[in-house]
Amino acid sequence: MPIWGPEPTWPPASPVWPGSRREGELTEGMRLFGAVDRMLQAEQRLLAPADEQVRRDELAAIAPASGLPGL
Repeated sequence: MPIWGPEPTWPPASPVWPGSRREGELTEGMRLFGAVDRMLQAEQRLLAPADEQVRRDELAAIAPASGLPGL
């Protein structure tokens, strides 16, 4: 065993998201991400083009799986 601790296991301990301690953390993260997205749209704020592309890609990836309204 290495001096810094046991070797990490794969797959991660959480079946929901690597590193999440409980299932609700992923849902909460998606909810907050959606809230920030709505705030940016409501205030008509523009992000840098690269940041905007990342935001759109992440929204497209999580929206179908989230089951949350507004995403």
